[in-house]
Amino acid sequence: MRLAKLVIAMLIALTVASCSSYKDITIEKVSNVNVKEINGSSIIVDLNLQVNNPTGSRVKLNEVNLDIIKKDAKFAHISSVGKVVVPARSVSERTLTLEVRITNILSSGMMLLGKKLNPDDFTANGYIKVSSFPFSKKIKVENQKVGSLVKGLETLMPGAKR
Repeated sequence: MRLAKLVIAMLIALTVASCSSYKDITIEKVSNVNVKEINGSSIIVDLNLQVNNPTGSRVKLNEVNLDIIKKDAKFAHISSVGKVVVPARSVSERTLTLEVRITNILSSGMMLLGKKLNPDDFTANGYIKVSSFPFSKKIKVENQKVGSLVKGLETLMPGAKR
């Protein structure tokens, strides 16, 4: 469960930090994390987010495709399952469904075993696709540290070092 929370926190951080043209949109809080399914090295997670969109445009998160890296080794891959639409000028609860695939369960488990999780030790590479009619943007994510990007990350991960 610690791993799922860490991966989810990283995705939130990258989503908020990477959307340069949508930087006014913020994730105010994570109200719930539900593990829907565990199948081998894959975990399906529902993440309930309170999203603040002060802009006059409806925004859609179309795709998330991220590799999570720790100490130059691929730790996990995160991809979205479905799309999330955030209405214009709203603060609303939205559910984001993610598939988290652990690259190598044994080595990933050894990285976490007996240590406090520090989100700043993790970086992400990949992309996030967002759209707001009639525009679409593929936002590259390259070597972004995840711990410093999300306010309130410590509420998801009480053992995290700050």
